[in-house]
Amino acid sequence: MNLFMTDHSYDSIDIDSIKPPWAMCFSKLLLSSQVHCKQLVRIGDVDDGGWEVCDDPENRPSRSCLVYSFGVANDWTFDDEVSRVYGCEVHSFDPSIGLKDHKRSDKITFHNLGLWEKPKGKRGKWDMMNMAEIIEMLGHKGKIIDILKMDIEAMEFGVISSMVTSGVLKNIRQLDFEFHGGPNFKEDIRSKLIPLRGLYEHGFRLFWSHPNIKGVNPTLFSVTGRQLSTCNENYFLNTNLRKL
Repeated sequence: MNLFMTDHSYDSIDIDSIKPPWAMCFSKLLLSSQVHCKQLVRIGDVDDGGWEVCDDPENRPSRSCLVYSFGVANDWTFDDEVSRVYGCEVHSFDPSIGLKDHKRSDKITFHNLGLWEKPKGKRGKWDMMNMAEIIEMLGHKGKIIDILKMDIEAMEFGVISSMVTSGVLKNIRQLDFEFHGGPNFKEDIRSKLIPLRGLYEHGFRLFWSHPNIKGVNPTLFSVTGRQLSTCNENYFLNTNLRKL
């Protein structure tokens, strides 16, 4: 079974038949672009705080754009710049930095709230909601979210699974997230491949990815002996929301 078909089709994957080494297969899959973005721009810090945006006319944020940014960690460069460059309404979320809800600017609203896959609840002292609940709370049900960025420290695949199930993906134009784990992880590969296949089935295609090599991220990969990052940033376009 060839996991990496020439068209990189996730629907061609027979998840039950995948054989080791898991980490090699999974890492290769997240580095296999599926659609071409001709105009890639970096929004925010050129180091760890910025994120890429596909600025092609059919994919760029709309005139009255909406952005969700999960995981600020006191680096506001993406949030500030995406509001300045595109004029977007930005909602920033992070329960870990000790800030209360506030207006950072006329376009940026901060929420002392975290994202997970479960119904509204607590994670220690943090208030948490799932994506569907947050969208409803903010009155954005049915609206296009031009960019959804999340750096949520290893909770990303559970959140993606919940977005697949709840149906909110259909209104997300660009999805950016950092994958945390590996390169020598041993957890069930299904928990990560199934959400990725769900993205594919909803029209999402990987247009850019790169390792985050900051700090202690590079780790020896036991299969090849090479240094690989434990974190990779991945960027998806919703091909069902391309502008005509």
